[in-house]
This record gives sequence, structure tokens and C-alpha cells, in this order.
Amino acid sequence: MADLLLEALHDQDIDWLVAEGQQQTLDENAVLVQQGEAVDVIYIVLSGQLISAVVDDKGSTLGQAFSVLSGNANLEHVLFPLKDGDVFGGMAVLNNSRSPMLVRAEADSTVLIVPQSKLEPKLAKDLEFASRFYRVMATLQLNRYEFLLDKFIYRRGLQLSVIQDGPIIFGELFDSDVDWMINQGSVEQLQPEECLIQSGRPADTFYIVLQGLLSTSITGGKSVSLTQIFSQFVSTGQSEGELGREVARSSRGEVVGETTLIDSRLSKFAVSAVESTIVLAIPRRELSIKLQQDPGMATRFYRVLTILLSERLTSLINRLGYSKASYQVGQSLSLDVIYEDELDLDLIDHLAVGGARFEWMLKRLKVDQS
Repeated sequence: MADLLLEALHDQDIDWLVAEGQQQTLDENAVLVQQGEAVDVIYIVLSGQLISAVVDDKGSTLGQAFSVLSGNANLEHVLFPLKDGDVFGGMAVLNNSRSPMLVRAEADSTVLIVPQSKLEPKLAKDLEFASRFYRVMATLQLNRYEFLLDKFIYRRGLQLSVIQDGPIIFGELFDSDVDWMINQGSVEQLQPEECLIQSGRPADTFYIVLQGLLSTSITGGKSVSLTQIFSQFVSTGQSEGELGREVARSSRGEVVGETTLIDSRLSKFAVSAVESTIVLAIPRRELSIKLQQDPGMATRFYRVLTILLSERLTSLINRLGYSKASYQVGQSLSLDVIYEDELDLDLIDHLAVGGARFEWMLKRLKVDQS
């Protein structure tokens, strides 16, 4: 991960982080972040090694089952290691969220701590730095998703609520960003069962579903797409190990091929039309050039990818920790509890704006909105 940080950030970016951050040394087994703790900083691992883990919630059915099977009432499930150059606590720059995981030093380690109060103004003022920073964060989140996917893909009982990508994406983008996509993209009509993305090949196009329905199936490989990896944990009644099974469906306003904005890793999924479908296809080459030339648009794109991946990673980690923070039917709501699936009121405004912006796109493209 150190290579990713050094390659993506410029020398002046690293100099700023070092100047504004504060180093902290950790002894072996020292806990840096408690699960459920409010985090208002980002951490960068400078040396040593830390681990992230979740602790069973003994109040949940899965937590009780695994604690009994292991014979350990305080069982920790290790998620992924955090080594030199790894960054975590990134949701602090997106919202004041609580950490879904515990972070502990596995060996004597040193971390750099950068407060949210210093990072936020820097991201708002220096768009070139912001675009590079958010791209690093999105890449790290995607890599962690892939790691957890490989590690827990066969575990049963994982059910996550699918987040609609479209309103979130269009809520973060500007009208000028959407206008550029309209001008640079091409409207494509797909027939039922027509393939849009083939597995084992890089996704070289970013697609927005304007009308119709797309199906995503697991067919092997190493690449992971935002909606696709999130949706494959939704119960479908099919075998987790069965290749070629449908794992997600994408409708109007949603996107596929979104990881093309991060890198060119091979797709693990095949995407095809369920019915007659219309998409807006934006070539990766043109989009990459635009993001290189327009740091403002790049910041917004990479920020929204970081938001989507962070939300999915947090939700997945909560499930792996057998959390009971989500609302259950018949349960009384408490004002003192932050529920896992609770909507942020500030986010609702973004979703409303995003929905209106998408409808504007349909009008510009003269696509039937019925």
C-alpha cells in the first residue's frame, strides 16, 4: 500500500500531511480505535503492522452461534491487515461516522494522525490535492472490498441492503459534470440477453442505465464493481459457490462499470440486459482525460466513489460483526441508538437533488421518462 500512496500523491501532498499530522507510537497489542468509536481523524501507517477486526455482538443470532462454536465469548474476527502506507478512518472526511471495526497494533507501530478539522479545509481549497487524495481512498476501499469478498464469499447469512447509486452520484456531481457526460457519451440500445460487459476483461466504459434493466452474474475473476460486489451478499436463494448465478439487477439511474474510474482491473462479472434497455455509454479514455484536466470534476467523481465504497464496506463489516444496530420489525426505536441503516437527513437533500438532476439528463437525451 505504501507504493500506492507514494505513486498517487505528490511530494507536496505528503509534505503537507506530515506538517499537519502528529505521529503516535503504539506498543504491540495497543488498541488505536475501538469498534463503535467516533472517528474525526485519518490515520496513515508509517511503520509496523496493525490489524482491523470486528467483535461478535452477543445480542445477535449469528454472534451467539459463532461465540458458542468457538468457545470464546469475546471472539474477534480479523478483517484485513494495515501495513506501511495504509490509510484508514477515511469516513471522517465524509461524515462523522463511528468506526465499524476495532484497530489494534499487531507489532510496535507508528501512525500519522491528521485531524478532520485540518484536512477538510485543505480538500475544499486545493482541488488537485483533493482529487488525488480521494482517488487513493477509493482505491484502498475497493482493495479492501476485494479482500473481504475473497475471504468471506462462502459465508452464509450475509444480507446487505442495496444502496441506490444513481441519486448519490448525481447528488454529488455538478450540472456541468452531467452536461459533459451527456455531450461525450453515446446512447446505446440493448436487446434482451445482449451482453454489455464480459467477465475476465477490463471494463473500458462507464454506463448509466437510462431505461430498462441489467442483470449481473458472477463468472469468476478478480475484479470487483461497486454495485455488483455489494449486491452479491443479498440473499438470492442460490448457492454461494455457484458460478454464473445472478447477483444483482441495475435499473434506471444506476451505474455499471464504475470501477473503470479507478483502474483497469479485469471484471469479475458479466452484465447483460434483462429486457430492452437504454444506457448512456461514456468511454473510459475520454473520462480519464477529463478527470486529469478538470480537478474539480475529478474531486467530485472520486469523492462519490469513496462515499459509495465506504458505505458498502461499513455495511459489510457490520454484518460480519453480527451487529444488531439495524432496525428489526417490532423493535422500538431509541433516540440514543445510531442504527446501521438509518438515513442521514442531510443525505436526503442530496438524493432529491440527484433525482432531479437525473431527470434533467433524461430530458436532454430525449429518453422516455415513464
